[in-house]
Amino acid sequence: AIEIYATAMKPNPQAVCIEALDMSQPYGGQIERTVLWWEVVELFRQDQVTVYVAPSPQIKMYATGKGSGPKGAVIEAVTRRWPQFEHRGDDNLADAAVCALIAAHMLGAPVGEPLPQTHTRALSSVRSTAVAPPIKTRKHPFSK
Repeated sequence: AIEIYATAMKPNPQAVCIEALDMSQPYGGQIERTVLWWEVVELFRQDQVTVYVAPSPQIKMYATGKGSGPKGAVIEAVTRRWPQFEHRGDDNLADAAVCALIAAHMLGAPVGEPLPQTHTRALSSVRSTAVAPPIKTRKHPFSK
């Protein structure tokens, strides 16, 4: 499922964070999921909402300080650090909370106690859809 999360529970958010597509997963429907993902992004952009994209490891890192690990670790971290978010033990809802927290942090309004650098280093890989990552220069395989 595509997960989209507003920074606040209000009808006109300033920013949202959406989980990056993971095209390496073996499940089907990549084309449909990609089209839907971009359609959702475009709807927010049309409404002048800044859309941040966070890869799954960065969502985990922001919550737990580690970019990998069991989904339960994110649930546990949200329960401990941000108890105002109700997740009912659902890892998708816990990811939703973390995406909202990332969007708020990107806007300069982090929620709760300051996080250690092990957590906030995740933000260096979060990008706005308005800013493309730098192009990697590679030597063409057929050039001399």
